[in-house]
Amino acid sequence: DTESTNKLLPKDYRTIRDKKGLERFVISHGDVASIKQKRLEREMKVVPKGEALFKHDCIQLIYGNKVSFMNISKLQGVIIEDENLASFQREIFKLLYKRL
Repeated sequence: DTESTNKLLPKDYRTIRDKKGLERFVISHGDVASIKQKRLEREMKVVPKGEALFKHDCIQLIYGNKVSFMNISKLQGVIIEDENLASFQREIFKLLYKRL
């Protein structure tokens, strides 16, 4: 739900992101992936049906030395600015992304 997600993101997040032309990698479940439009700058992998992953209504973003965790259902989020934690989360993400 883009409207709910926008409440947790900084103002103009998508505009700023798109101006930077960032290549994005996304892991999602089939329900979300089926409604998303294909975009050149976004690669999406889908968790196989029957897996419990990513049904928690949460989002994680990793950018530079920052990691954000957002709970869409509670409209809560936190940003952690730490190079080691960001690197650790990036490695976990890449590992799962490669295996899907």
